[in-house]
Amino acid sequence: MSEAPDWLPLLRSCTERFSDVVRCAELDARVPTCPGWSLGDLAVHLGGVHQWAAHAVLEGNPHLRPEPPAETGRQGLTTWYR
Repeated sequence: MSEAPDWLPLLRSCTERFSDVVRCAELDARVPTCPGWSLGDLAVHLGGVHQWAAHAVLEGNPHLRPEPPAETGRQGLTTWYR
């Protein structure tokens, strides 16, 4: 049986790249592939998904409700997302 591929390096790379976008772009910019969503909305959604997945894997509990960012400004959102 072969081992599962190690996806963590790719996930880290994609997370860092998206975090750079959040840090540099306008948070109210529209996301063409997510009608009605802004970049800030997408960052909160993806960050919540990452929190949920990490908690489900590390704690064995898929029932976590992700904590929203305390600050929704650029710096607060970037820090929370990472």
